[in-house]
Amino acid sequence: LFNGKVLLLTGGTSYMLYQIAHDFMMLGGSVALVSRRKNELDKVAEELNLKTGRKAKGYELNLKFPEKYDEVVDKVLQDFGRIDLLVNGAAGNFLAFAEKLSYNAFKTVLEIDTIATFYMSKIVYTKWMKKNGGNVVNISANLHINGTLMNSHAAAAKAGVDALTKTLALEWGPWGVRVNGVCPGFIDGTEGMDRLFNPNNQKGNDVHKHKDTFLKLLPLQRLGTRNNISHAVLFLASDLASYITAQTLEVDGGQKNIIPNFLVQYP
Repeated sequence: LFNGKVLLLTGGTSYMLYQIAHDFMMLGGSVALVSRRKNELDKVAEELNLKTGRKAKGYELNLKFPEKYDEVVDKVLQDFGRIDLLVNGAAGNFLAFAEKLSYNAFKTVLEIDTIATFYMSKIVYTKWMKKNGGNVVNISANLHINGTLMNSHAAAAKAGVDALTKTLALEWGPWGVRVNGVCPGFIDGTEGMDRLFNPNNQKGNDVHKHKDTFLKLLPLQRLGTRNNISHAVLFLASDLASYITAQTLEVDGGQKNIIPNFLVQYP
């Protein structure tokens, strides 16, 4: 499906996004991983190489420093010769009421989520995709759709990401570039889910009871898996979705329609 294709993935060392890299490689592609954590990059790239027999390589980049983007993308193109798919997956978040957020805390989340999505997309487009076509998939979240308590920073950031998805799709479509998004719901095993089910680092049955109660509220009665997200991303990146652009696909098991907010108590 992706024989000879190259994926550039930001945030690829995280639990959920790792699966995208793995599945893309199992389908014949190669992967350039971008992250600010050099040790994790090297470890993940080596693991992917061993598991898939394909090529993965890590590139260190702190997304808050735009002056470094050109150099990294140039290195990727030098090493791989092309970039067929860009997945903007890097994100930052933590739970905090708006009155407790500092200016820098709010700004940092927007830098990592929204501004990095814009600027990485722009660099990859101008250096490769404008002449050669390609696909961009932005990882979003449903925090802004109905508003989410303790997430004013991340909700604003992801609203910006969704707006970029639509706007860039309109601007770049004539050059053979499709831009879409994937909006994960509650995904098992992620750091966010661990914090939601166990905000006070409790132990024992209380955590399991909280999780079981929560799952009963979801239409599909289960959490999503990282495979669900990977499959959605790779579908949008494939020729099966060749007439789909400017869309953000919600992969949440119907959660948005049932639970517009996390189960937290007002102070």
